[in-house]
Amino acid sequence: DAVVRQAEAEIVRIDSAAFVGTWIDTNVTVKTLDVQSPDGEIHFAGAVREADTYIGDGAGEFSWRIGESTYAGTIKANAQATDATIDIALAAPLRADLNLGLEQQDTLPWKFVLALPTFDPREELMPDSALESLAADLRGAGTLERGVAQGEIVINGEPLRFERLAF
Repeated sequence: DAVVRQAEAEIVRIDSAAFVGTWIDTNVTVKTLDVQSPDGEIHFAGAVREADTYIGDGAGEFSWRIGESTYAGTIKANAQATDATIDIALAAPLRADLNLGLEQQDTLPWKFVLALPTFDPREELMPDSALESLAADLRGAGTLERGVAQGEIVINGEPLRFERLAF
């Protein structure tokens, strides 16, 4: 059991936690990371090593209550040679899939795809909002210096499409 406080306010309470792992030179392995709390749980395992680039993989799942909302989903990460990917699938408080790709180079070329199926934001996120439905299908690519995105955002059934948003 553990409680983290700031002044008198309880920030988090942990009922149980288990960690099994190693850190030797540039190799880090997390065989088990399990955290149980009245607010939720986290489970993760993975390994990474550094050679010329980071190489490894990891996967986990989480369900955690923050305020009145519960955030739940999975995360998967993989790095091989120069390419690294992270896939995040959010199941609550809304469904969303985010796929990130990164090339391990000085300019850090990246790409992303975000799929957000139609949902009612008043149910979990914005109860007093006039928004009745929201959805998005976005994708983009870039580097540390610039990027471009395209896609569609649908607000209350009205689509907002953009072919090229450069930044």
